[in-house]
Amino acid sequence: MSGASIILEIPIEILHTVFRVEIDDPLKPLLDVMKSNKKTESNSQSVHLLDALSRTSSSISKTNLISRPVIRDLWKGKYWNVREKHLSLDDISGSIHQLNPIQRLEIKKSQGKVKDLARPLLGLMARESGIHRDKVLRHVRLESLESGSQVLFLRTKISQTEDRTGRKFWVYEEGPFKQLIGDYIDKEPGFEMDEPEVIETEKEWPYSPEIEALHEFKKAASTFADKPEAVQKKTLEILDTILDQIEQDERPRLDWVKPVVGFRQDMWDTAQEVIRSAKKQVFILTSFSNPRFSDDVAELLIEASEGVQPDILLSFGEPDRGRSPEDIQNTEQYIARLAEDKRFKLKGGVSPKSSHTKLVISDTGNVFICSCNLFSGSLESGILESGLLIKDIHCAKSMLEVSNDEGWVPTELVKDTDKMYADLGKIKLTKFSLMNKVKKQIEEIKSDIKSGQNWYAYTKLERMLRDIAERPIWSLIRNLEHRPFMADCIERFDKRIVMASDGLRSNGLDKATILKIGQRASKSGASVHIWWGRHAPGSKPFDEVDKRGRKEAKNQLAKLRNFDGSMNNDAKKGHIQHIHEKGFGFIQAKPVNVFVPNTMVERFQLKPGNKVEFIEEIKPDKKNPSVQKFTKIRGESVSDSMLKFRLYPIESNEPMETHAKLFIVDDARLMITSDNTLSFGDTEAERGDAGELGIVIDHPRLALQTRGSMEMWLPNEAKNPSDLSRWWSLLGEEVYLHTTKPSEQISLIRALDSMIERIESNEFLRISWEQEVEEISNRDELEIINKLALAARFGTYCIAKNEQSEGIKSKLRPEQVEKSVISLCRNNLWEDSK
Repeated sequence: MSGASIILEIPIEILHTVFRVEIDDPLKPLLDVMKSNKKTESNSQSVHLLDALSRTSSSISKTNLISRPVIRDLWKGKYWNVREKHLSLDDISGSIHQLNPIQRLEIKKSQGKVKDLARPLLGLMARESGIHRDKVLRHVRLESLESGSQVLFLRTKISQTEDRTGRKFWVYEEGPFKQLIGDYIDKEPGFEMDEPEVIETEKEWPYSPEIEALHEFKKAASTFADKPEAVQKKTLEILDTILDQIEQDERPRLDWVKPVVGFRQDMWDTAQEVIRSAKKQVFILTSFSNPRFSDDVAELLIEASEGVQPDILLSFGEPDRGRSPEDIQNTEQYIARLAEDKRFKLKGGVSPKSSHTKLVISDTGNVFICSCNLFSGSLESGILESGLLIKDIHCAKSMLEVSNDEGWVPTELVKDTDKMYADLGKIKLTKFSLMNKVKKQIEEIKSDIKSGQNWYAYTKLERMLRDIAERPIWSLIRNLEHRPFMADCIERFDKRIVMASDGLRSNGLDKATILKIGQRASKSGASVHIWWGRHAPGSKPFDEVDKRGRKEAKNQLAKLRNFDGSMNNDAKKGHIQHIHEKGFGFIQAKPVNVFVPNTMVERFQLKPGNKVEFIEEIKPDKKNPSVQKFTKIRGESVSDSMLKFRLYPIESNEPMETHAKLFIVDDARLMITSDNTLSFGDTEAERGDAGELGIVIDHPRLALQTRGSMEMWLPNEAKNPSDLSRWWSLLGEEVYLHTTKPSEQISLIRALDSMIERIESNEFLRISWEQEVEEISNRDELEIINKLALAARFGTYCIAKNEQSEGIKSKLRPEQVEKSVISLCRNNLWEDSK
């Protein structure tokens, strides 16, 4: 189907109903007493007799007879108030599509439809009887039912619209059956929503040498757990080649980088830090403006400009300009208002080409890349965001260069950004190389292996590789590289993949991607984390686009949960209706019941009434479809050899109040971007022409730190309750606050006190800490400290028993706690080679 609008002719039948509403029941109080009496059995003869008398007594009770027509649509067989008929359109503009009617209601077989027939009249019944709407159905009896002689057609108007990516779908415009249209139009033949399988452009982003070595070592240790000589061989191979591999790899490395996870206020705090770092100029690229918050933005810029007062070069990308041309004019007025404020120096404009990228770059080489639209929302926002704060001249120049090349710099700012680029080029770059002590560490590890101390050797190897990654290799991910990068992440992960996006749509997380994720994750029982949706869990959709987006997210998550390796994974819900004496059973379903073989009935101890979720299969020679497999029985997930990986969120389909856009692979690789990769396909028609930019780094500590910091604030459904990484990350954040470089040590007690002070000042953190840590640890302080110290094994931070100690502790004795120190990494292995 195509066209601007369509008139749907929906078939209906008119049912003439007469209901009796019984207001009083003189025997009901006595019956209730007898049924509630524990000494009276509910199936006793007395109770049955009184129940029968109670029903008979309706003839002498006060009753109301209500005679009204009810509409039954002959599209989906639902019942409606006759008011829908009056909404039918007379004025026809657009092409007409008439739906084929389903079978009309058989009056003689309508006994089980009384509640459905009565629901359109509940308000009337409640008013007439004085019984509350929620209770009136209990008092209703159907006296008579007649069907009209002909099928009628009601006209409603739908139109085709599109989101910001150009993706088309149908929405209700006017006429009857608004709810019906919203729920079913995309399933009607000819109106289906396309869900293309996206063909990804093949491209690879190899790991850095140290991360590849770490990956190979862990794989060998896992694969050859019973063959120590094989693990030893791989370890020696890594030690012999790692330095040459690092020296030959020409990809750039970041001088300094820090993850930023939090809310809009946290994002602005970091943006202000970059602005303060500027000597003369700072370039800000953002997406949207909102005049409601211009005063707040002005105050933030004033704070950041105190002292130096750099020129703030502000560019708005306006990614929706194709659909909302008036946005450009509004943004120009917004910029003019900010520029009038003499308390800071600002000039700006709208970029020639649309952009969704979010950047802050100073002329000293400081960079903030994030997911947050800094200039268009409230500082009170509780929506979770992600970013990276970077201090690196080469990276700053590269991002500024991309902004110029892509047309994200307004014409009136080109000379300024050219000057800024030139000034960055004048700053002398520090050339780093690995210190000689790395060679010394390699010889020590080899010596440990020769002396049979393999455990110490392997621990030292992992630590050394992690320390090398403190200056991580990085790459920029531009516009249409995002989908290929996602494909590379899926092909690469072994134990965990995290994907975060504002939206979750069927051509972002498409069939081919679901298949690849499921197949890859099933090999090793991996964890798959999908974080999506800026709106709060339990919130209502604010428009038709949002409603459709949530519906798609639910469908795509269901396909991942029910993955069976063949993509035949559309789970259905129902309940066991009947178990035959021969052992087989049936699930009540529409249009026909589903057969359950006796082997499944016996295996799962199925009983009538059990709620189930299942995958069905249709066999050519059978009247009824059969259960291929169960995914849930009585609310519990079914263990199945085909379902080998863990998906988070576990069951919820609700948005998570996050605007973060990131990928994390095996807690080793991290990519932060502005792109909603799970929302869009790989073509410009789907994505729109708005520019996007991300950066990928191979940095295990920051990858794990970011995941933990995100999970701290995400809904419980999105995280593993036994995973302590969110609390490790919280302690890591406190170490960041009190140190200036990763290898700097501070007192462990000082870091813990700072962390506890933060927890006690936030009710959410306090309750979570009590439930997830203190109660489980029986409030034993040493046990709690050692749960936090366990993070040292995974490289989140390093704990030593004192400042002079070379070792790293993941478990402390009581007498060691007071003198223990903590740092983000143990050794700085890079030096200025000059």
